[in-house]
Amino acid sequence: MGSTRSAQEEWLEVQNVSGKPLDVSGFQLIDLKEDIKIRFLSGARIGANGFYLFERSEGAVPKVKADVLYSGSLANDGEGVRLYDADCNLLDEVLTGSPWAAGNNTTKQTMERSPELAWQTSVLPGGTPRAVNSIPVVTEELEKDPDAKSLEELREDKKSLSATSSRGEIGSPQEIRSPVGGGTTSYAKCSYETSAFPRGGGVRLNEVALMGTTRDANDE
Repeated sequence: MGSTRSAQEEWLEVQNVSGKPLDVSGFQLIDLKEDIKIRFLSGARIGANGFYLFERSEGAVPKVKADVLYSGSLANDGEGVRLYDADCNLLDEVLTGSPWAAGNNTTKQTMERSPELAWQTSVLPGGTPRAVNSIPVVTEELEKDPDAKSLEELREDKKSLSATSSRGEIGSPQEIRSPVGGGTTSYAKCSYETSAFPRGGGVRLNEVALMGTTRDANDE
């Protein structure tokens, strides 16, 4: 949604959640219309739990320097963004119909990932560029979910991440897997529709009871 100054002051951010410094040379961010095609710089690296910031124009995030400036714009609906490694393996994605999963175009609160990896609206306008995402106010939802973390536990998680969010030294690249069907695709040929196997971001589909139960087939 840009900022209160200009709708063109858009930015995106990725985080290294591998637990170790990561070489991200040649990684790419591509949007649905391929209006945005961002290639990470040669030698690009992100420290463990660190961030990499892309700004549509320098100054989109005041007092925070971009790692990469890009051209193109994000649509307010019918949009998507995919993250690929240097071999076009799909690492992560976000898709939207109308509207986006979170964020507020009026107040300019950003769309950010929660500790549980769901999308949430940032607590403050402008979000948390190059910093740990905001911790939303926990209310009656804690009473509904006995396994939910307390507000104090979430704050401690935030402190822990903040202490390790520097962009450290270069590390070894992660293991690279070829796209489904075999072979390796050059990053120059990546497109939004590239058929690739999702690498995931620390969470996975684990079990499906598609057949229901002996009581009721609707108990899926």
